[in-house]
Amino acid sequence: MRLLFGLAAALLCLATPVGAADAPPYGFGPRGTARELAVEQTFLTVPSEAGAAASTAALDSYARFDGTWGDGESARWMAAQLASFGWQTRLAPFQAPLESPKRLEIELLSPHRERFDLREGTGSGDPADIRPAAGIPFNYGSPDGDVRGPLVYANRGAGPDYAALARAGVSVKGAIVVVRDGGGYQGDLAQRAQRAGAAAVIFYPDPADDGSGRGPTFPAGPWRPLDSTERGAVTTRHPLTIPTLPVTPRVAAALLAAVPGRAAPRAWRGALPVRYRMGRGGRARLVVQLKRHEGRLVNVIATLPGRRADVAIVLGAHRDAWGYGAAEDGSGIVTLLETARGLGYLYGAGWRPERTIVIVGFDGAEIGETGSYAFAFAHQLQARVAAYLDCDTCVTGSRFEADGAGPLAGLLTSVSRGVPDAAGNALAQHWSGQVGLPSGGGDAGVFQDLAGVATLDPRFAGAFGVARSVYDDAAWMSAFGDPGYARHRELAQTLGLLALRLADARSLPLRWAAYDAALNEGLRSLSLMVKRGDLPIDLHPLREAVRAFERSAARADAQIAAGAMPDQRQLDAAEALVIRGGSEGPRQAIYGDHGERSLFPAIAKPLAAGDDAAVEWGIERTTASLRRAAATLAPPPRRVRGLPAPGAQTARP
Repeated sequence: MRLLFGLAAALLCLATPVGAADAPPYGFGPRGTARELAVEQTFLTVPSEAGAAASTAALDSYARFDGTWGDGESARWMAAQLASFGWQTRLAPFQAPLESPKRLEIELLSPHRERFDLREGTGSGDPADIRPAAGIPFNYGSPDGDVRGPLVYANRGAGPDYAALARAGVSVKGAIVVVRDGGGYQGDLAQRAQRAGAAAVIFYPDPADDGSGRGPTFPAGPWRPLDSTERGAVTTRHPLTIPTLPVTPRVAAALLAAVPGRAAPRAWRGALPVRYRMGRGGRARLVVQLKRHEGRLVNVIATLPGRRADVAIVLGAHRDAWGYGAAEDGSGIVTLLETARGLGYLYGAGWRPERTIVIVGFDGAEIGETGSYAFAFAHQLQARVAAYLDCDTCVTGSRFEADGAGPLAGLLTSVSRGVPDAAGNALAQHWSGQVGLPSGGGDAGVFQDLAGVATLDPRFAGAFGVARSVYDDAAWMSAFGDPGYARHRELAQTLGLLALRLADARSLPLRWAAYDAALNEGLRSLSLMVKRGDLPIDLHPLREAVRAFERSAARADAQIAAGAMPDQRQLDAAEALVIRGGSEGPRQAIYGDHGERSLFPAIAKPLAAGDDAAVEWGIERTTASLRRAAATLAPPPRRVRGLPAPGAQTARP
């Protein structure tokens, strides 16, 4: 078997690659390049469109909300698939608070009485109508309540929206507020409504945002039909006391038609066949009762042991979904299975990675990333995580894009030159090459914000109009998300090449100088804020710490390119960039955390709020974090007394 693998790899190595490769690949040093490229070319032949399509069809058998029968069955199915590919696979259970609907009702009391069917897919004639396992849409984390009150339309539920209502003489105190999705996380919007005095919140997706206002709706097109809503959680750090519920645009139209008052501003108007009004009136009743208990969820963990068991490269996607979840996040699970198929083939043929490779199918992501917390902090993995590659809702169209930490951006650029599309062209030709700031949310956020791990989230994006609904299923994916499943295959190949480079390189192939652009952009932004506010804030210590880090990063990258940088230094430096402590918990030194796409969050956030004391604390901690990372990563060479520093100019005799 090993001989066959060696011959096949040698032949493939002679083939012309899709795009230019690093020579040698970054982090490998002068040795091992030929072997690595041969392994990569062999891997590329394994992931397939047919495999992705078959896995999508199989996963579509399960409605997978957390704690349901389908959630558990999908774990066993995924584990069996990974084991069949040659991975060491296990189920890792953990406890989590679970919820499911007990009683959900909305009734219009005036100007006329009408009770609403809250199910999705009612009356459309679509196959989703006969798929009841997804259940009635609800908000995980909503308090119970039986509320009667007048209706108020609050647009996106943002602060300025409530201010506009107040100026118009419309009180939301004691009202059932109808909020149009798109203003942010539903939990934060519910908290804002609660602070404004609302008695309950009803969320709905407006057709102008992801429905008929954007184009043909499913099944004729990719956008949301009128009988589909967006489910979600409303859990936040602060207690929520008012009930919330998501409804379809069809239900929302009947409720908004009951709201009196003057015409709402143009920016508030959507595409429902009603007049959008700023007023308080009509009456409705909202009932929310949920069954709550502590239950068992399970992560699926598969391992290819490396020669070094102390360091792991982790690839993850979440297995749970609000319904059937072909895109969110079946696309992630299916893509990782194709990656696993290819890497498992290599392992069976005799290849062994230097660092351990782990694939995880997380549970509990839709109810607060409970699965990734359990994995990262409950000793479900006995190794330090060197990098985390996320595949969350990673195939919804054909536009390639990525978010992630700077040190991994160059690696993605490199491997994208070697991934072929259906026409045989390199993936790099369809990509701008830009990697966005990490979002700080989801499973990737757990690794980035709390564990100090470099993360990367590549994906194919598109018109995903049926997010978090019963319509996100295999039929939608096959028709609109990825007809033919070529994007799943390409992304599986991309993730596999990333994993191979990270696992096999002599030095972890992180490019630390890639932080330079973000650091200087952050400095410019802070300096502008200080100048505009004419604030007595000294950014000089931070500026000096940035310069020290830049010098250290340049030295580190040179060592990595030569394959001479110990993993331990890079891992310690990555963790040093997470500022720990403070009343709000861990804070990132460079990237925003907890869903914030920002730079220097420990400084920028209090600076915008005018909290001078917190700004000084943020500068002190961020400066210390950058200096600690610089000293850990590649400290300046020590000078021997009487001798010039390395690289210094000396006079010729």
